[in-house]
Amino acid sequence: MLKKAFIAAVALSVMVAGTSYAQGHAAHHPQQAKADTTAKGMMMGGKGMMGGMMKGGMMGKGMMGGMMQGMMGGMQEPLHSYIRTIKHAPQWFAKVGLNEDQQKKVKQIRADFLKKKADWKAEMEKTKIDLEMALDKKASAKEIRQLLNRYYGSKVDIQVGAYQTVAQIRALLTPEQQKKFDAMLKGGCPMCKGGMMGKGGMMGKGGKAKMKM
Repeated sequence: MLKKAFIAAVALSVMVAGTSYAQGHAAHHPQQAKADTTAKGMMMGGKGMMGGMMKGGMMGKGMMGGMMQGMMGGMQEPLHSYIRTIKHAPQWFAKVGLNEDQQKKVKQIRADFLKKKADWKAEMEKTKIDLEMALDKKASAKEIRQLLNRYYGSKVDIQVGAYQTVAQIRALLTPEQQKKFDAMLKGGCPMCKGGMMGKGGMMGKGGKAKMKM
């Protein structure tokens, strides 16, 4: 009992001493005290600035939620560089050295793939809706498997389609052009703009972060 009373007395003394020090420090350093109070208000949440950001603002369902969703949804596929190279084809024409006739043929091949890709993506979205309905009604595992196979089957179609399209493009090139094309493809099409680190992307021009509001 005496031990508990002693510990309580020591704790009370420490609290009083800390309060006295804080008050004395604030009296001699008013600017620092004001800054500390402001920082505390920002970090404590609730009505503070940080709380507002965390609660449905930048860090809530807004920016952070969107960033996380974008990062998860934007995980690179196995043949990502193939799809990227096809999508941004006109940007590497000069680098590879395509002549006018080659450019026309590649543009047509690219257009054919992009239209098919749009159909596959649409099929994926429709399958997602069917899957949501099936989950709501507690469908059998067999039905869920069929829907998942359909969904991921469309993803595979996009990957295989990209591979076949790149093969078509490569067949139009000279041996020297093929070397440049293969090197570019292996490097993920570095001259293709619009990526996360490129112009208009997250980091923007000059390495400064850009956020679309």
